[in-house]
Amino acid sequence: MFQTAISRYGAARRTGALAALALAGALAHAAPAFAAEYPSQLVVRDRPANAGHPAEVEVELVIGATAAATAKVTIYVPAGLGVDTSQAAGARIGDAVVTSRSGDALLQRRGSILVDDPADYLGQTCAPGAHAAVWVLKVSAGATERQIPVFVDRTGPDISRTAAYTLQACFANPATGGFSLNGLDLDLTTAITNASATGMHVWRALVTPFGADGTPNLGGTKEVQAFAPFPQRIALAARYVRKSRTVVLSGTVTAAGVPRPGQKVHFVASRTASFSRGKPLGTARTDGAGRFELIRKLRATTYVAAYINFYRTSRCAAAIGPAPCVGATVTPPPNAYVRAVVRR
Repeated sequence: MFQTAISRYGAARRTGALAALALAGALAHAAPAFAAEYPSQLVVRDRPANAGHPAEVEVELVIGATAAATAKVTIYVPAGLGVDTSQAAGARIGDAVVTSRSGDALLQRRGSILVDDPADYLGQTCAPGAHAAVWVLKVSAGATERQIPVFVDRTGPDISRTAAYTLQACFANPATGGFSLNGLDLDLTTAITNASATGMHVWRALVTPFGADGTPNLGGTKEVQAFAPFPQRIALAARYVRKSRTVVLSGTVTAAGVPRPGQKVHFVASRTASFSRGKPLGTARTDGAGRFELIRKLRATTYVAAYINFYRTSRCAAAIGPAPCVGATVTPPPNAYVRAVVRR
């Protein structure tokens, strides 16, 4: 999903060629190898990354193809971030995509994330007890709708320095009418507030599978993490050199207030601000000071976008509980845009 603002020149929320190039393509190439090595992966995007302000945060969990069916997912929101648990029942706070797997086939169910009344869920067994908030993923494929409750709570003092809130969701066993979860994508547009302090924030997800007896296998729980530097930015500028008829694309990449060296910056060119027909323009790598430069010949004024793919690593922060962490990703900065003006 990863719906991104395609351009500051165009519509604020538009899914187009750039998003596909920047993210879907990267996932398509990386996921098979990743799935063979890790049971799942967690990817997080924060837009816009303004300290202490509400943000649109997208959290995507992808389950490995060989993993057992998922019984429960618990997502840990990093300490320092805020979660609005005061919104009234019926409020729409984002979009959701739930992907299930049947053999080699995938089915996507799309829909909304709506606030519900926690008092209506006191008898549930997924996360027993009262909750600060309940969000419901109302997703459908064709005429079939599913409703998946997400139970939202502040963390206790034992982990409050690591995580501020938990988001818990359970899934029915495929053997009894449920489905085998392949992916969970939550695009939260109004519920999250960014941290006020610069730093590296670690999102976590615990994935509990079903056991052979059809009940949740707590001993099989694994943790995956997403490192989200805050804030992070690609600063991009364009300078046209008339003599050589080239454009010099230059800038810096910073993360949590420091340069981010050794990063591969991808460029996409488009004649229009919508990037509906964007084409790859090339890549550049940041130096030790986080600086990059790409020189290309251009015949006409062109819109250019720069992006960095997410990175994956087997190195984790300390696990939040007894379940082992099996892998992590590093969140990329928001895409950067510039208009390269060609003067004849």
